[in-house]
Formats: sequence, C-alpha cells, structure tokens
Amino acid sequence: MPFRVSFSFSVALWVLLLSPCATAQTRPPVILVDGGGYVCASAPQNSTSAFGQLEEKLSAQDLRVVFFRPCSVLPAPAPIEQLGQALGQRIDSLGASQVDLVMYSMGSEIGRSYLAGKQNEPGVFKPPRDPKVRKAVFLAGPHFGDASLGIHRPDVETIALLSGSRFLWDLNTWNQGIDDLRQIEAVAIVGNWGGTDDGGPALTETSILSFGYPEERTRILPLCHHQSLCDTPIARIDSDAHPSWRIINSFLSGTDEWKTVGQKPSQDAVLSKNGGLFLAVKDASDSFIKIDQVSVTGLEVYKGEVALFKHFVEKGEYTLQANAPVAIPPITWRPAMGGFSIATMKPGPIIARAVPAAGLVDTLSLAPGSFISIYGTRLGSGLATASSIPFPTTLGTTTVTVNEKPIPLHFAGENQANALLPDDISGLVRLTVKTGAGVHSINVLIEDAVPAVFTVSQTGTGAAAALHAVEGGVVSDANPARIGEYVSVFLTGLGATEASGSLQVAKIKPEATVDGIAATVAWAGRAPGFVGLDQVNIVIPPGVHAGAAVPLIVRSGKRGSNVTTLAIR
Repeated sequence: MPFRVSFSFSVALWVLLLSPCATAQTRPPVILVDGGGYVCASAPQNSTSAFGQLEEKLSAQDLRVVFFRPCSVLPAPAPIEQLGQALGQRIDSLGASQVDLVMYSMGSEIGRSYLAGKQNEPGVFKPPRDPKVRKAVFLAGPHFGDASLGIHRPDVETIALLSGSRFLWDLNTWNQGIDDLRQIEAVAIVGNWGGTDDGGPALTETSILSFGYPEERTRILPLCHHQSLCDTPIARIDSDAHPSWRIINSFLSGTDEWKTVGQKPSQDAVLSKNGGLFLAVKDASDSFIKIDQVSVTGLEVYKGEVALFKHFVEKGEYTLQANAPVAIPPITWRPAMGGFSIATMKPGPIIARAVPAAGLVDTLSLAPGSFISIYGTRLGSGLATASSIPFPTTLGTTTVTVNEKPIPLHFAGENQANALLPDDISGLVRLTVKTGAGVHSINVLIEDAVPAVFTVSQTGTGAAAALHAVEGGVVSDANPARIGEYVSVFLTGLGATEASGSLQVAKIKPEATVDGIAATVAWAGRAPGFVGLDQVNIVIPPGVHAGAAVPLIVRSGKRGSNVTTLAIR
C-alpha cells in the first residue's frame, strides 16, 4: 500500500512559535534595506528619506543598525538579483551569527532574492546554506509585482517588478513551486491608504498569506507608500506613535504588541473578499508558451512577460480554459482570500508538492535518502506498486528523476507517486516527473536531515509506528510502553549514513523527546533490511505521564519531526 498523507500543507507551527523576549545585548544587528526607486544620481545617502527616525530609534536601544542602499551597488541601477547577492555579502561582512531585516518596497524583493540565492540567469538559484536571518519585516513589498510601476522609467529593476515578469515568476516558484522564506519569523506591514492599495502595490501583492504565514502576520494600516502621496508614509517613522514603528519595535524585541496594531486580512474589506492569481501556461515539455499566443477564458486576466495575473478575484470557483497552440486541460481554481495563488496549466503531469512519505513537517525541504510522496495531477495512469526490492525506476508510465537521474519508485498513481531520494544529493535539486504525456519539474531544497515519523494510521498524525525493541510487538493502547523500556520508532529523513559493521548509522545523531522530556537515543540509522526507512531506538525517560497519546518528537539537524504519540503506562 502507498504511504498516504493529506496534501494540505501548513507552516503555522513554526511561525506561531515566537522567540522569547530578548535583551539588547543578545539581539542581532538590524539591516534597513531601502527600496530604491530613485534616480541614483540624486538618491539619498542615508536611511532617513525612506525610514525616517527608524535607524535613530533602533540605535537608541544599543542595536547595531546598517543601511543597505541599492544605488551603492554599481553599475546602478543594478538587477535585483545582483542586489540580493550584495545584501548577502553585507550580512556576511558583519560577522554576526544572525541579523534582522527591515525591508521597504523593492527592498523586500532584494531580501527575498538573497534568501533564494537568485542568480542573474532565469531560473537559476544558489540559496545560502545558512541565510543568517532571524526576523524579517516587509514594508509594502510588491511580492507579485506593482502595476503602478508602468508609469516609471523602464530600467532593469522596474521591468523585473512588473506584474507577470519572469523575475517574479522565478522568485515566487523557486522551491516546490512557491517562494520559500526559509521558515524565518516574518511580518508584513501593508497599507490600504488607497482602498485597494497604498498608492503603489495592491493589497494582495503585499500580503504574506501567499507564503503560508498565518493571517496575523500581515498587518494592514491606513498608510500610503511614499511621502509624495500623504503625510504619513508606511515606512517613514516620525514618532513613537507611528503604527509601523509600534509593529517593528514590538516584533523585533519579542513582545506581542504588534498583534494589536492594525488589522489582519480577514478584517479588511478588500482582502477578506479577494485573492490574486499568478498563472503560467506551459507546453508538455514544461516550457513557457509565448504569452502572445495564450488567452484564458473563465476569468478576465492580464498578460505579463511570461505569466498571466489578476490582482483581485472574488471568492468563488472558476473553471479556467487556456487557448494556446497546444491543447491545455482546463483547471478548476478557487482564490485564496487575502493573498496570491500560483497556478500552472499544461498538458501532462503537474507536481503540486513533494513531502516526506511519513507525514507533513514544518519545512519545504527534504533530506537525502528519504522516502517521499509526490502529489499532483496526471502523475501516472492507473495504480502501480513495486513488488520487490530494489524498486524499479519506472512504474506504469511514470518515471521520477532528480537532476535528470531516475530514482526508485514504490508507487505511482494519478495523483500520487512515492519515491526514494538518493543518499548523495544536497542543495537545490531538480525533481521531475515524466510520463508518456509530458514532464513537469520543480526545485527542492535538500537539507542534512528532515525527520518525519510514520504513524499507524498512515496519516502522519496519531500513534507513532513503534515497536517494543526487546520483547517485540507494536506499541499500542493494548500494549503500551513502560518507563525505562527501549522502543524502536520508525521514520524517514535522518539523512546520510555511514557503515558500522552490517548496519548503516545516521551521521547526524538525532534527539527525541517524550512528553517534552529528553529521551536517550541508543541507536539511529537505516532500519535493517529496508530502503528509505529509518529507525531510532529510544529509552522512555522517567517523569513522563502515563496515557494513550503521550507526545513524541524526533529532532535532527535544524528540523523537528511531525508530532506523533506513544501509549505509555
């Protein structure tokens, strides 16, 4: 049977875990990233024009504050990719283990370009292994473009930020088909001075609901984009009472006041009833069809450089039909209220997401050697399951490759394929599903370890798949574990292993907690006789409460597993 887990993906777990209140002595430097938008010859040399008193107020808290000026990167104006790389160099030059970023307007895309490691070549990324960013504040960031930029000069930065550009498509789909902000704790400050916008980017463009953050992380204020529009610009701090300052100060210092300032999307008259669409139409080989050869019915959309878009779509269900030189299957689409949705229309397979086969975790990243489940549309025909080890690299009409090398398949069906990632991959890899009808590829970021525990229900929640290590038998309500007993927990995602006799031992030794108490890990590595299946032998620690569903979490590297349970008496 295939490992089946729900496709719904949430990052709410990690963004709801707020950092404890930090003192000035332990807080990292703050980098103010300006949005540019000036003629560089007359651009301001300091932060006051864009940020007002913000640098002064943060410095008064004994924080190191650095101003990143886009026009300082030559030749100016520079491509946003180059600005992101320069921001990374500035971060490294500070010698701090972490920094906080406060980004205004285009500065938001400079910061995101850095996190993605976006290169000047379309579709090429080299994400930093450790981005060194603790917290991020986005001030009026045009994450999906800014239609108002059409009236400005056609320089390289402006062209990149026009709705539907190749730059924005790449940035918003660089990891697993969406933008991965690397699980950084973030908040967006959005202006609705113009009703549907702040005089610049639209509300749906500036919301970070699009990136999976809970709606409270988007704060809507009645402020404008720039001082040429109104007396109270969104980023230009002029007093302790300025609402953006209240949010920034609270958020960076670790208090909860920011949650009470402004509105969240469900409280806004526009965002509560509208979502945006960012749509690409591709051929069976996964190449963009020229935008002038494409039209879509079922919804009025606008054409950008490579993608179609619409900033405000009312709640409902829409059947979209693309008219192009090749036949394109229609899709049924529902806008996500409060932000943008990304969609692809094409013949053949479409990958929606790849996750650990055991269950959902708090990251888009995967680990080498993991068993994964790939979800999507038209991934295969019928149902096919491997009957023996080693698994084949083709099941039915389905082949999955990583960096163009076929990988073993355990199961392939219309909407799901289970595969085994290679042990020797790292960084950003290209995952491709191939069928007789075409191909589709996504990037996947590989980390050292991303543990995910299998469960009895095969849903990734509830009772962990665990055995009594000495006496045998499944740990269950009828046969619970005891304090001091060895228990074998089965999972995937421990990462690389090394030989120790006949066993493969995890190079990174994981940790485990039962009922929040650290448990001794006696052994961890590949489950003997299996592929893609890991095993952790733990000792049930003293002090845990007896019960049928005592929480279990396995941690390895930077990542924690899904929360599962053990029955303990």
